[in-house]
Amino acid sequence: MKPIPAPPLRSSGIACVCFPARRRRALRVIMTGMGDDGAKGMLEMREQGAYTIAQDEGSCVVFGMPKEAIMLQAVEKVVPLEAIASVLLHAAREV
Repeated sequence: MKPIPAPPLRSSGIACVCFPARRRRALRVIMTGMGDDGAKGMLEMREQGAYTIAQDEGSCVVFGMPKEAIMLQAVEKVVPLEAIASVLLHAAREV
């Protein structure tokens, strides 16, 4: 699959994976980091139909940004770092 552009990242605390899936739904992941700018961007994407995932507190070095995204209800699924890749692959097949 070919990556597609995602909204600009405003913080180093966020990782974004966006690519077209079967139904052209974007996937986005928010990972360890501080601040809330990435969380706001994630909410915008979820409101537009993106499937959103956050790294869980237990595997984060800094839980600030994932926590903000979860509090904003911008996240559909919360998973540990080691599960993110498999969740993305599964979601890419399903969305």
